[in-house]
Amino acid sequence: MCAETDEEAIAKAEGWTFFQFALLFYNQHGPVVPGSVNLWSEYEKWKETPAGAKAQRGSGLIGSPATLRERLHKFRASNVDQVILLNQAGKNTHADICSSLELFAREVMPEFHADEPRTRRGSRRSWPARSSSTTSTPRRTRCRATRRRRRTRFRPELTGV
Repeated sequence: MCAETDEEAIAKAEGWTFFQFALLFYNQHGPVVPGSVNLWSEYEKWKETPAGAKAQRGSGLIGSPATLRERLHKFRASNVDQVILLNQAGKNTHADICSSLELFAREVMPEFHADEPRTRRGSRRSWPARSSSTTSTPRRTRCRATRRRRRTRFRPELTGV
């Protein structure tokens, strides 16, 4: 969430960790009977726990354009060349999401556009050819053998079942 000030961005991003919480909740509890759990209430309780408080502290791209540029510079220094902006998480309005993306595009992105040709070149890796001394089965042979195994039907009389 990008806003004119860090405080405004944090306020607008209220609930941004809900998506993370929901994944954790369903991973721990499995499917629940529809209508039996108020997930938002569970989320509000989770935010008060040490794990929830830790998740809330500054791990996302939330802040003013200057704050986001600073964090993106750290990502770039770590060779991160792509990020995902999940603005629709939490209780954001459509207008908040649109204004955040517009501000981000206007104030933050231009500085990083110069990197685009470099990152595109860097993502096209040319892998070295296999040396002739490789003793593994050639790929074509392995694939044929795999296809043969997949075509073989289960025959109980051969397994003693």
